[in-house]
Amino acid sequence: MSNKKNCWTEKELEILKTLYPTGGCNAVREYIHRSENSIWQMVRRLGIKADKSVLSENAKKHNAEHDQHGENNPGWKGGISKNKYHYKKLQIERYPEKVQARNLLEQAVRCGKIKRLPCEVCGNPKTEAHHEDYSKPYDVHWLCRKHHNEIHKRMKREMRVIEVLGGYGVKGCAAV
Repeated sequence: MSNKKNCWTEKELEILKTLYPTGGCNAVREYIHRSENSIWQMVRRLGIKADKSVLSENAKKHNAEHDQHGENNPGWKGGISKNKYHYKKLQIERYPEKVQARNLLEQAVRCGKIKRLPCEVCGNPKTEAHHEDYSKPYDVHWLCRKHHNEIHKRMKREMRVIEVLGGYGVKGCAAV
């Protein structure tokens, strides 16, 4: 059941497609009496892009305040380039034991010496290997991505607790 009030006529759509890219929302509102929200929804649905020169002052201010480029991005990693090999090379230099364990396991799986098993938690057949100890490259737990991420989050949380408590009060550490 469609609501006639919200249906856009062909003429309205044509006006939107013609005026929005160069005049923005206000130019469209002069010719068709629709709310700004209604216009924005239709613009997004149709994938219409506006020229950057059309941005309102509020939009320009908002964009300046919420700049996500370079060091302003929460995912900034200190200038690591888009060259993925550069990052891989850093991993190899920083964590050679981890890299070696992963490579040995990957090779064993490819050769058929070790069989990839379903997730130990949920049974999902798409799994990743989780090493408890990198000095034992073939001793792994097979986990789906969801459960693998949960384990690493829990490990990070525990490490933060250890740092805060100075190594005390955590399972396996000295008692308080």
